[in-house]
Amino acid sequence: MTKLLSVQIRPLAQIIMALTKIVITVGPAVEERETLRSLIKTGASIFRFNLKYNTHRWHSALIQKTKEAARITRQPVAILLDLPGADRKISLSTLLAENLKGLSLAAKHNADFLAISFVRNRKDIEFFKKQAKKFSLSAKILAKIETRQALENFEEILDVTAGIMIARGDLGKEIPFEEVPYYQKKIIRRCVERGKPVITAT
Repeated sequence: MTKLLSVQIRPLAQIIMALTKIVITVGPAVEERETLRSLIKTGASIFRFNLKYNTHRWHSALIQKTKEAARITRQPVAILLDLPGADRKISLSTLLAENLKGLSLAAKHNADFLAISFVRNRKDIEFFKKQAKKFSLSAKILAKIETRQALENFEEILDVTAGIMIARGDLGKEIPFEEVPYYQKKIIRRCVERGKPVITAT
């Protein structure tokens, strides 16, 4: 009985903070080793690399620097690669070629998460899962919700993905901007109910 009474119960705020992670996008402004270490020390736990910008060689070098910074600070971090999706500006052949390069990069650095842009339905996620298997990837697939079609098919997307990223900026171009907060709260609530992680992005 004494032992039971001596157990410290963590306040709810502490539990919530332990479950909350800070995602940062790695770009030229933070590519120095000291900056990466500082970000980790101050709470950054997931490092996002947007493969739509810069070269894969550049991203590869930054991923390596990030992992080195994590080892030095002795803090665990996760690597998230953001792959181009079915954007109207990109041809399907170019899209496939770029994503194969991205999957190869993910395999090389053992990425923890893959975010898929402009997801429309469950078939898009299933397609990427098949491609990822070819590279023996264990990375979790995240669907980026940034189109009206993704909102319409949200439940089926949630069924086949490990988590969700709400891309509010692009979503605000697809639907009236004032409706974004409503859908944001709705998506977060459904992810919590399903026990799946959700990232709220700009």
